[in-house]
Amino acid sequence: MKVYIPDDCENINVLLSGGADSTLLTYLVLKQYDLPVICHIMNNDDEIFNKLLVPINQYFQTKFGDRYKVSRIRQQGMFIRDAVQRILSVYPGVVLTGCNKVVTHFTPTVYIPGDTPPVRGPAFNEYHLRPFIEIDKVEILRIYVQENILDLFKLTRSCGLSGLDKCGGCYFCMERDWALSTLNIIDEL
Repeated sequence: MKVYIPDDCENINVLLSGGADSTLLTYLVLKQYDLPVICHIMNNDDEIFNKLLVPINQYFQTKFGDRYKVSRIRQQGMFIRDAVQRILSVYPGVVLTGCNKVVTHFTPTVYIPGDTPPVRGPAFNEYHLRPFIEIDKVEILRIYVQENILDLFKLTRSCGLSGLDKCGGCYFCMERDWALSTLNIIDEL
């Protein structure tokens, strides 16, 4: 999948959560463009950062070297819209977010207030790009398989409730399990 970046882009910024979508998006942009990519991590929890995001950061730094840059946003309660606005004020260019298409093939058993099902509001402006907004988690996982980067997928997490662990019943856990079972690659992970 080709990720479109305008030719006159000053900075390529990605909001990196450690989830499958934003991690894949980071990989694709680094692979497809010979420009530095600044990944902005919105996470205040040092344990999650160290156990989840440090291995992902190391993966990208090993594979892409100096083109992979990290910025950590430590402001509590910041929403994506606020983060995009803040990032663009410091690093003009584009901000990519890994929001994928919301599906209704399953019913979550764990409710996350305000995020069951997930809300995908409009992009902040024309500099906020969401290349995955029309594809579901099965297609996201299919790209991991096509790119031969299931080792990177294994580093990601999807639970919207429990941080590092998997609750197994929230929308995000069920969506990930649905994609794995649809592509029949559960045993490979």
